[in-house]
Amino acid sequence: MGPRWAFKEALNSGKLVALLPDYQLGGGPFHAVYRPGGYVPPKIRCFIDLMGEHCKRAL
Repeated sequence: MGPRWAFKEALNSGKLVALLPDYQLGGGPFHAVYRPGGYVPPKIRCFIDLMGEHCKRAL
C-alpha cells in the first residue's frame, strides 16, 4: 500500500500489479511534527499550509 505516484514507474512497467485497484483507504489524520518553541520557519509553515489545502481538495 502506498501512493500511486510512488509506484507509478513499477506499475507502468509491469513489475508491480495493483491487486485491488478500486480499493481506497479511508483518510486518516495527518500530523506536522516540528520542534517546540513557538517559531516555525516560513518555508515549513508554507509547506504545512500547502499540504493542508492539498488534502482538503483531495477529499
